[in-house]
Amino acid sequence: ADPPAASARAATPPPDAPTLAGLIAAGARSTLDDTPRRRLRSARPVKVQLAAVGAGTVTLTVTARRGGRAYTVARAQTRFSGPGARRVSLRLTAAGRRALRRSGALRLDLRAVVAPRHGRRASARARVRV
Repeated sequence: ADPPAASARAATPPPDAPTLAGLIAAGARSTLDDTPRRRLRSARPVKVQLAAVGAGTVTLTVTARRGGRAYTVARAQTRFSGPGARRVSLRLTAAGRRALRRSGALRLDLRAVVAPRHGRRASARARVRV
């Protein structure tokens, strides 16, 4: 007898860490892309949706280059005790707010790192111009 279709869908494995890191980086990129520049310059944090398929840590780092030097613009980190999703605050650093005020257009490099409690870390990168 054939198994029901519902059990076949339930047996689909969750995405692995590299795939999840890529999804998080893409989601953060679209969030920053949709956020008005005036809102980014303010001291208020930008909310970003992060997800995990199991216990571990998810870190999102935003960097920029200016004058040949790289610096951190914003950073967010959260720990998951199991599968789920949550919104975290991506708070701009003083250097990040200063760079956004001074530059006409700024290229931001996003890096999402997924570190499962058991398994290898994975990271993904994305770029956005604000």
